This record gives sequence, structure tokens and C-alpha cells, in this order.
Amino acid sequence: MDVYSVSSGSSAYDTSAYQSSIDDSYDMFLSLLTTQLQNQNPTEPMDSDKITEQFLNYSSIEQQVQANSMLSSMLSMIEDLQNGNPTEYLGKEVTFFSSTAALKDGAAKWTYSASTDVDEVAVVIKDADGNKVYSETVTSAEAGMNDFTWDGVGTDGTEYTNGDLFTISLEETVGDTTKAISSISTTGIVEKVDWSSGSHILTVDGQLVGSSKVGAIASAQ
Repeated sequence: MDVYSVSSGSSAYDTSAYQSSIDDSYDMFLSLLTTQLQNQNPTEPMDSDKITEQFLNYSSIEQQVQANSMLSSMLSMIEDLQNGNPTEYLGKEVTFFSSTAALKDGAAKWTYSASTDVDEVAVVIKDADGNKVYSETVTSAEAGMNDFTWDGVGTDGTEYTNGDLFTISLEETVGDTTKAISSISTTGIVEKVDWSSGSHILTVDGQLVGSSKVGAIASAQ
């Protein structure tokens, strides 16, 4: 199975230094203009035409700052698109950070990270409406990555439908200390990619996933 790393490239257009230079000029202009007005001779005030001219310069600098900010945003969007062809995600199996997984072939699978060797892990699974459908206590888990697979059968014996989404919550207990496990991921096949907003939004087994949440991409088995 081929595995591809997920990384972000950097744009050849670095606008941060240019933005800083414009901002410095902007602040200096305001300071000088204010000083001129405060120290002008009341009997010989500044020429109104010159003040108007300086305010026009002020406006020009302000517009340049705003235009540069817009340019930075546009370049950021272009950079996201240039990092890779979004359609390359289609049909691939992705591992992404989420506590929600689809029931597929009679199973929903998650991977979680335990902070240390734990005495037990409390598992609660809820359906898309937030109803608790299953709970279990795993008697132990090792530090690091652990897998949990649910067979799609509720605590009351209900057999749930493939394709439905379920959300898991996990709490680890060590001695007298219990805390939630937040590092949870799952896998799925990319069905659709939408990049109209400027970033890649994947549809994976019926749920929307931002590409920033993807940790790995692999050829579907």
C-alpha cells in the first residue's frame, strides 16, 4: 500500500517584509504630519493646499496597505491550491483527526492515543442525533496509539446501518485520575473534493473533512 506524506509548501511570494515596510512608513507619516500641525506658527499656519496634498499622500499609503493585505490573502489561497492537485485525494484512503466515523462493513474504527499505560478506558458511542447507543470499559491500554473497533451493535442489541455516522468519546483512568482522551483519528475513502473556498474540503464516508486534519494518504485497498 503506497503512503503519501501530507505537507504544505511555501509560496515564492513573501509579502511579510514588504508589509512591514509599508506599515512603518504609514506610522512615520502620521507622526510627522501630527508634529507639523502641533508645532505650526499660529500666525503663519500651514497652507491648506499642502495639508490637502499630504492627506492625499496619507490616503495613498493607507490604500497601499489595504491592497497589500488583500494580495497576501490571495497569494495564500493560490499557495493552498498549488500545494497539490486537489483531485489527487479522490479515491484515496485518508487518516484524519476526528472522533466521528462511519459504520462500514459492520464496523466503525478509531485510533486513539493514551498518555501513559492506563488502567481502563471508558468508551461511549453516540449516533448523529447525540443519542448514546453503546458504552464499554476497556480494561487496559498501553501508552501511545491504540485501536478500538465497534461492531455496530448497540448496548440494547440494536444493529445499526452501514453508512451511518457515530461519534466516540473516551476517558482514560490511571489510579484515581480520570481525563478525556482528545487525540482520536479514523480512516475513510475520499468521495469528493471541494476547493471553491480556497482550501480543500474533503467528503470522506459522508462527512466533511478539512485537508488540515488529514495526517496520511494511502492508496485504497
